[in-house]
Amino acid sequence: MVPRRTVGLLALSLSACVVHRGPSWERAPELPQASGEFAIVVVGNPGAPGRHARHVAGQVAEVLAGERAAGRKATVLWLGDLVMPEHPDRGERCASVEGAWSREGSQDLAQTVREHVSAGGASYAVLGPDDRRCGLDEALRQSGDGPHPWQMPDDHYVVRVAADGSTAVVSTCDDAGCRVRPAPADARLDLVIVDATVWTDPAPSGPARARAEASQHRLEQLVDAATIGEGPPRILVSAVPVETAGMHGHGGRGSQATWHNLPPALAAALSRGAFAGSIGAYDRALSASADISDAIRRSDAHWVQRPIFQVVSGSASWPDARAAAAGRRLEYFRGNAYRPEVYSDHAGFVVLHSRSEDTLGADLWARRHGKWQRQQVGLALRPAPHPKTTASPITAPCLRCDPVPGSHRP
Repeated sequence: MVPRRTVGLLALSLSACVVHRGPSWERAPELPQASGEFAIVVVGNPGAPGRHARHVAGQVAEVLAGERAAGRKATVLWLGDLVMPEHPDRGERCASVEGAWSREGSQDLAQTVREHVSAGGASYAVLGPDDRRCGLDEALRQSGDGPHPWQMPDDHYVVRVAADGSTAVVSTCDDAGCRVRPAPADARLDLVIVDATVWTDPAPSGPARARAEASQHRLEQLVDAATIGEGPPRILVSAVPVETAGMHGHGGRGSQATWHNLPPALAAALSRGAFAGSIGAYDRALSASADISDAIRRSDAHWVQRPIFQVVSGSASWPDARAAAAGRRLEYFRGNAYRPEVYSDHAGFVVLHSRSEDTLGADLWARRHGKWQRQQVGLALRPAPHPKTTASPITAPCLRCDPVPGSHRP
């Protein structure tokens, strides 16, 4: 029998692994009075029922109401996993779509977004790894009204954000290929929504596997069509980030979300500077970085032409701060390619709001000790290219390196 003191010390040591990092989290945040024309609310891994999703739904509802009161249009992005089983930590992987929106938390999130859409807002989704592996792609796809609180007309599509914050799907794909409508002068952003799980997490066999393989070709066609020529700044949106600092990052327990594992068409477009940044999920955490160029250099020794920002919002319903997720939080199992400026294992979501034509602000909302906290990060939409000669970051794997090595300090 294990002594009670030992169990208590073990629980304390594991709870101490929870990360909530950043320069100054606001401990009693008010809704931001951000300038600009639009907001984008990102909820990632929203599919698990329970109290975390319920808390997130309540705060998302407040944020969306605040955006409407300020006269700004908001768009909600759902990043899979969109439907999760009741107890993922017990080894359950697949869930039924039927009845998914009648469960605690899931019902609250769905109702919040349906009310937002009824008030004139927009909502779009992309599949996550378990959605794909479990063959739920057809059941979760939806154009227009339907049982789900989002639109997802295809695995891969482009949503254009106009100057007034209104959105529209501007891409079509068929047997002849993919096409994206030319952008008018008032276009502010192109959200290139790509289901990278067709590459990283296809179903093991059967019809779902065949659909994923066919979708890989459409992915290449859409990325090519969406990144040709001039246009508004483009942001890559996928459940699979470019790099992560959690357990799915380089050197982590499951290293799926790394530059090396990206679909080649995506990696090529990112490398030549076609995307200003990336919005992802996968890790059950929140993070934001103004530039992940050094992370890409460390993980794959690859030099991209321009800075790439990254926002990860993956803790809407099943955050790593839970006691049952202690193993996921161990430093040994985390990615070691980079440390985001802001990172939290707690339940939450991210709001992107326009600051100017050239910048976005990212508000990371995290629920810690029963209270909401907020952190802000600025993101560039039109970054200048990297110099032809740049300093190489420290590339040796290190679990507890100083974030700023001695050779890099002023």
